[in-house]
Amino acid sequence: MATVKIAFSGGNVPILMGPEPPSKDMPIENPVAAGGNTNISFFAVAGEHCYTLKTSIPHTPLWLKGTAIDGVPLRLKFDVKNDGKNMLEMG
Repeated sequence: MATVKIAFSGGNVPILMGPEPPSKDMPIENPVAAGGNTNISFFAVAGEHCYTLKTSIPHTPLWLKGTAIDGVPLRLKFDVKNDGKNMLEMG
């Protein structure tokens, strides 16, 4: 099992996974729960996985692909998408 940590600047939300979309501008079709939440490490089966977030907050990128390797921590990061409507203010 590989240790995965997916961070999100918009808070702690469930992580989803599924097949890689044909374009970076397209979301993952029919994603399923990955069994973990952002900002908390979880275990994943070794191999290539495509992750997205289950949140109503617009985020970027829409999805990230990472290769989980046994014994090697994998870290991926999503950010709040600043579209002028939904912004996260830190301070």
